[in-house]
Amino acid sequence: MNITLPDNISAQKDSPALRLLPWAITALLLGLIWSAQLQLLPLGGYHYYDEYHTLDRTTAFAAHEDWFTVYSYQEPSFRKPPLQYWMGAGLLEAGVDEFTALRIPSLLFSLGGMFAAAMLAAAIMPQSLWAAPGAVLLLASSNMYWDHALSAMLDSGAAFFAALALTAAIFALKRPAWWYVAGIAIALGALQKAPIGLVLVGFFLLFLSLTRRRHGLDFRSIRAERAFRIGLWIAMAGTFAWPLLQSFTHGFSAFEESFGKQMLQRFTPTDKSDHVRSMADLNELLIGGEAVLRGLGIAALVWLPWRLQRPELLPLPMLFGLFALAMTVASGHVTPRYTLVFLPLLAAALSCVLVSLLPRREWAGLALAAGISTLVGGPVKTHTALEIAPSASDAIQITALKALGQSLQPSETLVICARPGSHARITPALASRYAANGRPFVGLRDPGKQFEEQLANGRLDGPLRGICAPEDLDAYSNHLPGLETVWDLPPYVIWTASRAQ
Repeated sequence: MNITLPDNISAQKDSPALRLLPWAITALLLGLIWSAQLQLLPLGGYHYYDEYHTLDRTTAFAAHEDWFTVYSYQEPSFRKPPLQYWMGAGLLEAGVDEFTALRIPSLLFSLGGMFAAAMLAAAIMPQSLWAAPGAVLLLASSNMYWDHALSAMLDSGAAFFAALALTAAIFALKRPAWWYVAGIAIALGALQKAPIGLVLVGFFLLFLSLTRRRHGLDFRSIRAERAFRIGLWIAMAGTFAWPLLQSFTHGFSAFEESFGKQMLQRFTPTDKSDHVRSMADLNELLIGGEAVLRGLGIAALVWLPWRLQRPELLPLPMLFGLFALAMTVASGHVTPRYTLVFLPLLAAALSCVLVSLLPRREWAGLALAAGISTLVGGPVKTHTALEIAPSASDAIQITALKALGQSLQPSETLVICARPGSHARITPALASRYAANGRPFVGLRDPGKQFEEQLANGRLDGPLRGICAPEDLDAYSNHLPGLETVWDLPPYVIWTASRAQ
């Protein structure tokens, strides 16, 4: 399929040297910005709760001598796929220290995310490549982007692979060979966190068909391309390979957990009107404290198809609108960090609109992007500007858990108090890493039904050794014969008991 672009978006006919200049500036910006942020790699500490899940799962491969199962809390887990955990574990095997090894994958993905934003700008506005360096500047100006790049979270990788898949899909409208890139990006993204790229590209194609009267493109003609069909097979194979492997190994519950609970159930619309998020909630979820950068990016994305006179780009604001709707009515837990998936698109859209405002001096659009970047804090962030400081309370907890792990006997079952809302709640992933000694353990969340289920399952037969805040332990003291306090490590106590009843 060969699609002829309208005259107003045909590629510019500058000399090769002039066409390379924007890419040379893009490469320079990528190198300078990323190398500056690289200096922050060893600073700070774990600062997001879910980083401890990465710590637990990454270190479990070697502990269990099993690289084909993700372990969480020392038991097989199907909540997340293994790619980033494999990367961290490989670095650990190579001798990299634990903290650095867990952060390097996210920082590498952040470099890829900036490159993907530049490529996305080029796909959106091929007639002026000056939008590419502007997209890099604008994306790098997001504090949230670097907060997660300098963490052990999975969101930087999710943003990179999703942006790359969407970029490849837009390029593929003119050059079908890009469907191979889209398929690979979707497959790797599914192996890193979730098949977000598959969802984005799928709805992009759906919206493209729904708006075909405006641009003449539809899914039937795209589907006729051999490259599309092969790319689709790559995407589907990569998306389902890991869940199916886990299902064959551990049973169908693995597939149900990874797809049903983690994706479908989370974003299933709520059936309770009072659970629909308010405009204030939606503002917090979509803007995430970056009102200027994201507000301008959203406005630019909405205006983009009309400003560039490219109706085939109408699916892009429709994608963001669908995302906003899903966040509003989702029945499961959603957070502002999910918007990182759309940040490269917002940055690219804003850069393209800025460049389009100065058609005879397109390079000046980069100056406008630089001005907005400066206004919101610039593309290079300092240690103090980012939220990467470690938690003091977590450091105290880790010290207590290490002491508990050293005293835990092979015959004893580890028990932690993990009551939601408790001021001294034990983090299960930290207990798994520092105290469990490679064995499953019991987390006590409430003294009612959950405790009775643990009793019925025989997981509290004893002998027991545990850690709790004193007030949390009081809720179970009548159910723990032979309860004895071994150490008092404020705000925790380490205790033993013969069993639970």
